[in-house]
Amino acid sequence: HKYEDLYLGREKLLISIAESYKDELLKLYKKYSEKRFDGVYVEMELKSIKARMVKNVCLSLLARLDSNDVHRLIKKQYESAEKASDKMTAFSLYLKSKAKDKLELLEKQGKIASKNLVSWETFLGCVARNESSDALDIIKKIEKSDSFRIEQANDQRALYATFAMNKRKSLLTKEGRNFVRDVMIKLAPINEYNTMHVLEAFGKLDYLEDKDQVECVQVLVDVMNKLDKEKVASVYNNIIRILNNSKKAVKSYEKVKGKLNL
Repeated sequence: HKYEDLYLGREKLLISIAESYKDELLKLYKKYSEKRFDGVYVEMELKSIKARMVKNVCLSLLARLDSNDVHRLIKKQYESAEKASDKMTAFSLYLKSKAKDKLELLEKQGKIASKNLVSWETFLGCVARNESSDALDIIKKIEKSDSFRIEQANDQRALYATFAMNKRKSLLTKEGRNFVRDVMIKLAPINEYNTMHVLEAFGKLDYLEDKDQVECVQVLVDVMNKLDKEKVASVYNNIIRILNNSKKAVKSYEKVKGKLNL
């Protein structure tokens, strides 16, 4: 449950691989991008899946370099991709990068995706999983767009629940906690079921550092205090359940904030 440490450790390894084997990765990327297969349509498609998987793994590793030449390579794949998986892989990698025009690509893909419900949900999921330093700003930008509909279950699930499960951002940062708190307060009266999906992120509070336990319990207390327990009984009672099962976290909270009456 050391979410930040695990993420940073993994990124350090992947960056080291990309730096040490950049030339080899570029050659592999080119090789598997250009592979062509014979046979009937289904047979060719099956054979191409592994090639595209290798190609996208290579691109994902190269993306860790966050250099201009890699940005161009990612954008080229996005613009020329024939398969949705290739296009969305490139989109996700570009969104995580420091490319200067990534918000333009975000707007472009948002307009394309908004024309199809499945594509829109995939787009929202990519935005919610984004690991860039400005990830939350991007999420809030999409949340305010005309295409995002908070009353739609798929929009709620793809953007809010997906972000909540990225615990290094939703639980371990002040901005993430505030966002998740506000989401649960406004979402609970609309859809209790998806609000409880967001709540799932708080299921292992006892494993967090003491300071994070205090802040996360405070989020749940704030949400509970804002909700009408009669109108959103499922959400309210689940918060009580989580707190009752998070004895260590509640104890840490009470040392700082005082007695918590449940």
